[in-house]
Amino acid sequence: MHQPRRACVKFAQLSLYIITTFALTAWLGFTLTKEDAESVPGLHVRRDFDILPGTDGCYGAVWSNVSKIPESSRYMEIVIAGHEYMLDFDRSYLWELKIWNLNFVLYRREHEEVPGRTWEGPCNMTAEERVVLPNHGRDGAAFYDYSMWRYKNPPSAVVFLHGHAALGWHTSCETVFTRILAYWHSITHPEVIPLPNAVITLTFARGRKDTRFEPLSWNGGRRLRYMTESHPEMSSCLAVLAQVNITLERASVTSCCGSFILPGAAIRRHPEAMYATLLAHVQDVSQDDQVTGRQCFEYIIYALFDRPQAPRLPFDESSRKQLLSWYQASKRLRSQISPRLHSCEKNYGHLYLGDDNRLILGKWWFPARRYVQG
Repeated sequence: MHQPRRACVKFAQLSLYIITTFALTAWLGFTLTKEDAESVPGLHVRRDFDILPGTDGCYGAVWSNVSKIPESSRYMEIVIAGHEYMLDFDRSYLWELKIWNLNFVLYRREHEEVPGRTWEGPCNMTAEERVVLPNHGRDGAAFYDYSMWRYKNPPSAVVFLHGHAALGWHTSCETVFTRILAYWHSITHPEVIPLPNAVITLTFARGRKDTRFEPLSWNGGRRLRYMTESHPEMSSCLAVLAQVNITLERASVTSCCGSFILPGAAIRRHPEAMYATLLAHVQDVSQDDQVTGRQCFEYIIYALFDRPQAPRLPFDESSRKQLLSWYQASKRLRSQISPRLHSCEKNYGHLYLGDDNRLILGKWWFPARRYVQG
């Protein structure tokens, strides 16, 4: 007789606990965002930034009346530095970006007997494979091959992702989607959200409360301050660059993990010979590509493209504030694309609660075992 009542009480307690947890995390997320914005002196984040899709859900669909978009007009290209033979990319959550005329370039390092495939998606989006062998060189091999391939006709913007794309321990659906869409808006509508003169990182410090402004720091244990101070082994890569008369100085902004966005034109800052030299180095099977991939890609990529729009301009306090303002503006897009973020986050096996709450709740709510490591 008392069992139904006891069950009802337990259900009520559980419901109250769930409601309280969600309310608390939402409040904490709001508080964290507010503190972030207020902790940067002179940072003025615009509140009128808006990005609206067309009636078909596509961003930039004003071009929809054009039957054939020339490749030279392609605004953005997303490079996915994978190695596996993907069976179902046609169902990837990345199509939810829905940026008109966007193209994906998928790298594959296996099944060389299968020619590179192509896909077509919504919003005139396309995808194509590049098969690069041997399977050695990791992400650096993909980027340097891509730089040589697109050297003569780069897109307006290049997004570079690891094979796990938005599903990794050092990034998130929110980070990838909001920053890609904000960057696209910056190159198509710079009067609304000007693009800062910096490489945009796609890293998010999952669970690291000490790195709230991770876009401006190395973000993790392998902190890169001065290239040869923290990493003496870097000298081997500097020697490789010296073969093509390239010297590097400390980058204005650095970030870990080698996933980023930069203007396509920045690729042409360096000669093709540099990319060929670096590609040969990281693909050298006599060397450990876990080492060469870090030395000659992750540790140098921000220095290679430091201040990508105007290399000679100093990265001063004004530049820093502009960059922080851009990241804050991109962060606000999460409320506008919430359904797309929920679709992406389903791959983690839980509801989308926002990156701020990840910083607060950490592994208690977002256990590391659910993340794709890479």
